[in-house]
Amino acid sequence: LITSNGFGVAISSSIIYSTDDLLSDNSSTLIISSHPIFGTATWSDGGFAVGTEVKVLSIYGRLITFVNNDGDWLIDFNETTEKWPDGTPFEVIITGCCPRWFWSGYAYDYINGDYNDLGNIELSYNENLNHPPTVPYINGSLIGKPDYEYHFTIESVDLEWNDIYYCIDYGDNNGEIWIGPFPTGERQIINHTWNEKGIYQIKIKSKDIYDAESDWGMLKFSVSKSCEVFKAHILDISHMFIERLPLLEKILLKL
Repeated sequence: LITSNGFGVAISSSIIYSTDDLLSDNSSTLIISSHPIFGTATWSDGGFAVGTEVKVLSIYGRLITFVNNDGDWLIDFNETTEKWPDGTPFEVIITGCCPRWFWSGYAYDYINGDYNDLGNIELSYNENLNHPPTVPYINGSLIGKPDYEYHFTIESVDLEWNDIYYCIDYGDNNGEIWIGPFPTGERQIINHTWNEKGIYQIKIKSKDIYDAESDWGMLKFSVSKSCEVFKAHILDISHMFIERLPLLEKILLKL
């Protein structure tokens, strides 16, 4: 098993040992700040390995697993004395929610009652698999009048907890604008004024700091004269009242 207490990662066969003890004579741990990560695990001086299925817990408690390059089998050191040559590459697959940091450490096996130092496991950046943020959620008025400022809330979430930018098109031929960055999942308030009557398609998409873009989120906004807006509000209120009549009837019957 590979464990982490925030100071490093160490491999043992069947018992979890303190990484403080295992790493007490070494300070050359390698830190990677890329998420999710594809990396290369290297036995720096070769060596034999035994133990259970090799797994890694990051300092954020996420689980990653070493698999071979073909991705068809997990590396299993259980009851084997096969020697992995120096420089053997493995993919690092994250099965949790994309932690930001991973630490390497020293690998140890347990052969005939003795610990054998297999050297440092180095995780080096190879390819960054990144997901785009979710399609922005847009909430706000659906109708309004010309020359009046309206407010909308927008929200998008990035799976890797990256900051988010928003591209906004208010549909009035003024082009697209970018705003941000903002923390993932944090609601933002945007404001806009339309000068002409009409039906406008508000389009908003998000992207993360690695330029991975979402699809467009859309909301139709109708701009009418003041009296038309008032009529629309009255209709909305009437529909709400009609929808609640069955409930009111049940309440009155119980009185």
